[in-house]
Amino acid sequence: MYRIREVDGHDDEIADTLADIHRLTFFGGASVPNFDWGHWWLAFHETMPVAFAGVVPSTRASNAGYFCRVGVLMAGCWMLYVMAAAIVFMSCSGDTAMI
Repeated sequence: MYRIREVDGHDDEIADTLADIHRLTFFGGASVPNFDWGHWWLAFHETMPVAFAGVVPSTRASNAGYFCRVGVLMAGCWMLYVMAAAIVFMSCSGDTAMI
């Protein structure tokens, strides 16, 4: 079973997990982002983290944001689409929506 949850990027253990998945998906091809900024999600297969995504506020529009980084381990490739759709769905509330 897969599950997705928003995580606290300020938490050292969570930031380490996000950084580990980042390194496994980008192989040093991209700098590790600042997990203290924005909103972050982890996708798990059972208890194993298999994907992550981060959304940061837009500098051009209020009540808007964009994906700053998304990483999916090979074992969870199809989760990329499910995760992105779920994050958009979970982030829509009231006057604030993410597309």
